[in-house]
Amino acid sequence: MKNIIISTHFELEELINDSVKNALKELDKKPVEKKILTIREAFKYLNISRPTLLRWRKQGKIKGIKVEGKVLFRKEDLDTFLENNREA
Repeated sequence: MKNIIISTHFELEELINDSVKNALKELDKKPVEKKILTIREAFKYLNISRPTLLRWRKQGKIKGIKVEGKVLFRKEDLDTFLENNREA
């Protein structure tokens, strides 16, 4: 960290603005992880077929959420399923 000498409130304001702009640019570079997946995204994420995903949902192996007639999956639930079903 470098030492900065600020002589006016304008310089301080400029420094803060520049710092915030740089921080926002860095945030924009990071991909946003999707937390709710469609059926298509879910079966691709799990690397299984659509019928397998829907069968596992019907069997209660994977939780799904029904919203306005659409079935969605929480990525967290899929990750839990993978963790609980991995081979030793």
